[in-house]
Amino acid sequence: MRERFQSACGGRGPALLLAVVFALGLGLRLDCAIRAPQEPVDDARAYSRIAHSLYEGEGFTQGTGPDTRHLQSASNYTPGLPLLTAGIYELRRAPDEETARIVLALLSSLAIPLAFFLGKRLGGPSAGLLAAVPTAIYPVLLEYSGMLMTEPVGTALLAATILAFLWATDKAPPPQPPPDAKRRRWRPDSQRPGAAWCLAGLLLGAMAMLRPEYAILIVVLPGIALLRLRHGEGTQWRRLAPAALMAACACLVILPWTIRNFVVFDRFVPLSTGGGQVLYQGSYVPAGPDPERMGPVFLDRHPWIRRELAPQPGPIYRGQAVALLAERLHPGEDTDTALRGMALDAYADTATEEPLRLTGFLAGKVWLAWTSPARGVMRAPLWRALQLALLLAAAVGLVVGLLRRSFEAIVLGALFLAVTLVQATFIASPRRTLMLLPEISALAGLGLTWAIARARRGSLPP
Repeated sequence: MRERFQSACGGRGPALLLAVVFALGLGLRLDCAIRAPQEPVDDARAYSRIAHSLYEGEGFTQGTGPDTRHLQSASNYTPGLPLLTAGIYELRRAPDEETARIVLALLSSLAIPLAFFLGKRLGGPSAGLLAAVPTAIYPVLLEYSGMLMTEPVGTALLAATILAFLWATDKAPPPQPPPDAKRRRWRPDSQRPGAAWCLAGLLLGAMAMLRPEYAILIVVLPGIALLRLRHGEGTQWRRLAPAALMAACACLVILPWTIRNFVVFDRFVPLSTGGGQVLYQGSYVPAGPDPERMGPVFLDRHPWIRRELAPQPGPIYRGQAVALLAERLHPGEDTDTALRGMALDAYADTATEEPLRLTGFLAGKVWLAWTSPARGVMRAPLWRALQLALLLAAAVGLVVGLLRRSFEAIVLGALFLAVTLVQATFIASPRRTLMLLPEISALAGLGLTWAIARARRGSLPP
């Protein structure tokens, strides 16, 4: 086992260094999970309430007491983290949030070796080690490990999905199926392993259950697989089957929750409601690209909403405010559907009347989502420098990989493009790009090793 691990890492030295980095990252995560030094953010509190309600048999709600009436519907949150946390509570036979945080920290620590193997595929063991270090010590992930948040475990799950997809597409389809193809094509060592496509699809479905915006990858990754296999030999169906299998497995994970939502809401809701809210908030040009300005600007333009919500306990959330406007403008209509229509109208009107303003607005959202610190700790000069250096090195690595026609770089480029489109369309959030840290670090590892190697040779061609 040790020899196989060392071989997979590229030698004894890289394996030892990876073990040290992994131990460091795991220790930091467990420390934060146990101590919980930071005050939980609003979403962490919501996940905690939903998980507790599930454990207590109250259903997927944020509670039924008077103190929860002002909160937005639990259906606005994706079910992955609350269901996982409630399952941990069931095994623990108590709603022990510390135990849940420890389990999530253990799962999230897998992002460290996964980042290493992504980097190794792109640029060798050195690039892998350079990818593992920031994934292990990134302060925002550590702070979120002290709360019930999707980002830490999401980094590991997304990296695992990408690696499983790359593994599945490593080899071209066989020229002709052998006589016992129906039996052999599912073996992991076959040229087109069905197990790998199933694994990639199941992981992708789990990722969508955790964060709904990544459901877009159910289209993107199978589409890339089709392009990858389009020139393979065999029938068209044999080339289509891997992508179809992956997409089917991803949908299979989501299907039970979609059926549940159809029964509850009497309409098609694949994962969660609330998409109309974040789409409308993302289309609110008067507030500019910064989502923190949306609430104050919106309430200043609609002071009646502030007066109406003032008696309730707690702060006024953006989602509550825009939902109240939709109820007034579209009485009797589903709020989320109304907000989706309002958002599309807002985008269309701005594109027609002020196209330059809309262009600047969208560009500002993308810039903010990729470069803004996700937490206050990232404003410290050291961590801010790390974030910007990672982005710059990753950009270099992506260009180098694309010029080399690296399939890994193509996949990561498509992933970044899909996330960027989501950020430009919906409300911009650095938390969405935070879960790309292993992929960003892997490309940064490639960019740094390429630059060092070329600097030593005195030239910098790709």
